[in-house]
Amino acid sequence: MRVTLALCLTLTSLAFGPVLAQETARPEEARPAELVMRKMKLAHLKPEECLKLLTSARVPEGVQGILTYPIDNSLIARGTPGALSAMERGVRIVDVQVTELPNGAARTSLHPGRVSGETLRTRLLALPEAGAATWYDGVLALEGKRAWVRATIRRAMQLEMEVAPAPQAPAPSEPG
Repeated sequence: MRVTLALCLTLTSLAFGPVLAQETARPEEARPAELVMRKMKLAHLKPEECLKLLTSARVPEGVQGILTYPIDNSLIARGTPGALSAMERGVRIVDVQVTELPNGAARTSLHPGRVSGETLRTRLLALPEAGAATWYDGVLALEGKRAWVRATIRRAMQLEMEVAPAPQAPAPSEPG
C-alpha cells in the first residue's frame, strides 16, 4: 500500500513540478505551449544512464521534466510535443546494445532516423581516434575504442535531437 501511494505521489508531482528543468526566456505576451507527458520504454540502457546521456547531449528546449522510472525501465517526460518527439529520437538512437570486445574495443549499431546515414557516418569519423563506421541497409555499424564508441553514440544523439530550423518567410519585396 505504501509503495502504491509513494508511486502515485511521485507521478502526480511530475505533472506539477519538473524534476529536470531548463530555464528558457519566454516573452510575456507569448501564449504558453501545450504540455504533454510521454513514457519512453528502454530496451538496453538503464533509465539513469539514459538521463545522464540526455543531459550531456543537451535536452531539447521545451522538455520541462524527466523522471527515471526503473520499475519498468523507462523515462517519463513532460514538455511540448515537438520537444518530446526530438528527445524520443535521441533516446531511440542511444538505446542500443554495446558489445565490449576482448581487445579493449567496442561494437554497436545505430539506426538513425532524422539524420542521413552517410552524413552521420562522416561526422562520427571526424571525431578524435575514429574507429570504423560502415553504413548499410539503414544501419550504421561502429567499431573502435570504447571511448570513441561512447562519443559517437552521444554525438549521434545530439544530431538526432536537433530540431530542424523553421522555414523563413521570404522578405517582402520593395516596389519600384
